[in-house]
Amino acid sequence: MTGAVEPLAGEAAAVAASPDGTQMLLADDEGRQITLAGSRGESPRPLFRAPAGEIFAAVQWLAGGKRIGYLHGPNGAPHAWIETRDIEGADVRPVIEANIWSVVFAADGKIFYTTREGEPQQTVSLWTISIDPKSGARLGQPSVLARWPGAVAADPLSISADGRRIGLTKQFAQSDVYLLALDTAGRAITTSRQLTTDTQVDWPAQWTHDGSSFLFVSARTGSLRAFRQSTASDTPQAIGTGAAPVRSPQMTADGKWIVYVEMTYQPVSARVMRVPIDGGPAEQVMPLSSTVATSDLQYFIAMPGAGGTGARAFPDIRCPRAFGGACVIAELRGSDTDAQVVVSAFDPLTGQPRQMAAAKGGGLTFWDVSPDGSTVAFGEFAWDGGDRITLVAPATGDRREVQVKDFKNIVDVAWAADGRSLLAATATLHGGELLRVMLDGRAVLLRRFQSQNVFAPRPSPDGRSLLLGVQQYNSNAWVIER
Repeated sequence: MTGAVEPLAGEAAAVAASPDGTQMLLADDEGRQITLAGSRGESPRPLFRAPAGEIFAAVQWLAGGKRIGYLHGPNGAPHAWIETRDIEGADVRPVIEANIWSVVFAADGKIFYTTREGEPQQTVSLWTISIDPKSGARLGQPSVLARWPGAVAADPLSISADGRRIGLTKQFAQSDVYLLALDTAGRAITTSRQLTTDTQVDWPAQWTHDGSSFLFVSARTGSLRAFRQSTASDTPQAIGTGAAPVRSPQMTADGKWIVYVEMTYQPVSARVMRVPIDGGPAEQVMPLSSTVATSDLQYFIAMPGAGGTGARAFPDIRCPRAFGGACVIAELRGSDTDAQVVVSAFDPLTGQPRQMAAAKGGGLTFWDVSPDGSTVAFGEFAWDGGDRITLVAPATGDRREVQVKDFKNIVDVAWAADGRSLLAATATLHGGELLRVMLDGRAVLLRRFQSQNVFAPRPSPDGRSLLLGVQQYNSNAWVIER
């Protein structure tokens, strides 16, 4: 009533008050540990901690205050368990596993949750399932209450005190590939044109060697697939990569193959594949054991408080033309405090890797390798920060930091075609920006985008044109009556 603020706990990302108001659950910002404390933060004690490689989310009290419910699953994977356990941290009761993104527990034992499916069209669904409020045991089978084709999210779920109303935010997203023409100095955009015209998700990956067409990934047929399209046409050609989601299609230096990362979720894994440029069966180049992080490119959005944004997608591939025929892969390895991004060169025919560089930190969100393979750029998105790019020379091990002047919130970078500067995309509260960044940190604004996020700048081989991923979101709040 007075407006006074009283600190209750530090380093907590979420809090849930018990039904009687005497206790609270505190979740840390990594989703690793849940702590039980008094209503003023007194007498905190760890309730339970996630095993290595797993996280908890959406922790809530069940009616009566004797049990809690939450989401639990592998870090970086789309599937999760709804579970309950008692307030001593024991008697764990799994309820259901699915591609669950949000959950809320009603007092009468009903659980409501949302899922995302990618086939044949990206769809978000609202489901319900019942449990015994006292024991947490599952009762019966789940049933679907609503489906929203084209939505990318419908969360977070919340429920009114009387349990009669459910609140959520439905989000729809679309991204397209744009072609930007640069002036002779590469410091201004002279024209722009939208290349992809569907209403789904499209992200640019690489130009072909002659600059007449480009490779990209798209969700137009379901989950992410690889396509090739001429810049003079709006009709793409599918690349025969199979049924699994893919990312980073790249043409090899000899122009004979397209290599890409193929992802699977059960179990969560990835491998590098190749397919002949003129079509044919896909072949495995090498399996990957690294963490598959933020694999759904289409759902990235820059929001204050987010731990990462747009460009973070590992494993990720580049195939520089002037690098002796080798391709380069960036992988996220380890977890928590020992995580690092490891960059390796590999032969696209034999799959033999050779480590080039590494950067510590699981928060790294963007990277790229120079056209000749001599320098790797790393960086990490951070709101009101994110203005530093680390350059590593694999041949010598030299490292130096580029402090970008006058701009912040970098979400993605790409080396310019001549290797003398970088193209950077940034996030703002009102949209995004496209910059050219000199290696001494000086930056030139090429274009500001209002109410649009921008990612994945991809310069043409001659440096006169640029592919760019441009993303728009539509988000509204809804109430559903039970």
